[in-house]
Amino acid sequence: MGTKQITIEALASGTEHDIVLSPGTTAGQVLKDLGMNGKDFWLQLADPERIVETAEELFPLVEPGAKLHASPRMDVGDDR
Repeated sequence: MGTKQITIEALASGTEHDIVLSPGTTAGQVLKDLGMNGKDFWLQLADPERIVETAEELFPLVEPGAKLHASPRMDVGDDR
């Protein structure tokens, strides 16, 4: 099936990381390879509404050359 080269932009620092993605690679593995953990960060596809879960396989979700964003997780809830 081959590989795909994609770019991950770390939104907190503005740095970009080019990575080679193989079938079976999860979002959590990519975050770990970039020195981020899946408890504190998540990946977003180009569609900002689409958060990739850490256990989710990235390969079928992206096209070669895609750019994803790694951003800190934020708890959204009622502050009452």
